[in-house]
Amino acid sequence: MDWPVATVLLGTLGTLVLGVFKLIARREAHRDDEPRNGRVYARATDMAEFRARLVSLEQAHHVMRAEIRADIKELQTTIRDLLN
Repeated sequence: MDWPVATVLLGTLGTLVLGVFKLIARREAHRDDEPRNGRVYARATDMAEFRARLVSLEQAHHVMRAEIRADIKELQTTIRDLLN
């Protein structure tokens, strides 16, 4: 695994972990506001925040794939030039 791929994976994992921790903390802080039926729903702001983070990660993923493809093509060209 190369460092660009590892960076994207670690960023994704870190974002998801932080999002879950923030969601748990908010739920604990607002326990009194919850309905008595035991169901807990995410707030619209939490959902929007998760959606924005996921969109950002998806865009970073596409950029990273394009950069890796370009690097592979450049490496192929360099190897062809060295072998000829």
